[in-house]
Amino acid sequence: MNALEIFFNPLNASLSDRKKGAAFIKQHPQYFETLFQNALHNEGERFHVICSWILEMVLLDDLNKLKPKLDEFLAALPKIKNESMRRPLSKILYHFLLKKENQELLCEMQCDQIIVVCFDWIIKPAQVATFSFALKIIELLKKQRPEVRQLLQDALHNGFEDATPGMLVAIRRVLKD
Repeated sequence: MNALEIFFNPLNASLSDRKKGAAFIKQHPQYFETLFQNALHNEGERFHVICSWILEMVLLDDLNKLKPKLDEFLAALPKIKNESMRRPLSKILYHFLLKKENQELLCEMQCDQIIVVCFDWIIKPAQVATFSFALKIIELLKKQRPEVRQLLQDALHNGFEDATPGMLVAIRRVLKD
């Protein structure tokens, strides 16, 4: 067991614990790569979930750390099935893309990867937060890819009879635009 596992194992989802984890990474930057790899591990074990929560805190503090790892990040997203991991990862991606200069960095393949994973999160059952972040991400990219607007509207008009109230609010917001 390495120092990262020893430090992270007693942590939970509380904000104070996530901040402790982020502070640990800031003090020990040599563990960032280990954190990153575990946060994107598709098994979704408790340790991986904790790492994804802490990665969210670390990257939201400095989104530039994602730039050199973006291809790896995007390649891992479709493999993540654990909703407790999808939420922080979708939030990281949304905040990364909020910066116009980051959107402009995307190559066509990266843009396609993002759109595919977001539609996957929209069409397949997801927690409201992941669903909402996926909608917001597609909204950000629709200027670059105008064709996704119609695809999104078609997807949202079909198959959401069982949508939660939170999902319905997000759907109405998108359809109203």
